[in-house]
Amino acid sequence: MSADAPGRTAPWAKALAAVLLSLLTAAVVSYTVGWSREADRKDAAAEATRQDVRHFADEVLAGEGKVPSDRLGMVNLFTGVIEQGIAQVYWVEPAGGRIRVIAEFSRTYKRFLPVFGPAEDTAGRCYTVDLPSTASPGEQAKITEHGADERCTDVMARP
Repeated sequence: MSADAPGRTAPWAKALAAVLLSLLTAAVVSYTVGWSREADRKDAAAEATRQDVRHFADEVLAGEGKVPSDRLGMVNLFTGVIEQGIAQVYWVEPAGGRIRVIAEFSRTYKRFLPVFGPAEDTAGRCYTVDLPSTASPGEQAKITEHGADERCTDVMARP
């Protein structure tokens, strides 16, 4: 009986199918692992923004004991954070004996497959930080993290 008989597959075709199936499996596994690692890097960048906003609030409260109530004073106070490029202050206003700051903190992370776009992307979050107008010992800032799809301009528009 020859390999060309009806109902039988030639040995070379079986070998070719095995090689192609192996290559396909390797590609799928590679992409799955790559996308998973990118998601991990994005989560790490988002977590870093949480640490940045906490550090930001702690630095302000550790200052001279009085938080400036005007935007220019706030911007001058936060120039270190702003110059590092990890925060952008959108709004500063007094609110019931506290100072409310709305700012976006962001960090960059490396993308998995930058063929169709930039090699890095940014994970940013909008935060509302309520600072006491006078820092007394043990007083903390109240930090509210907004959702990943919420922009600071939308948060500012809310009452």
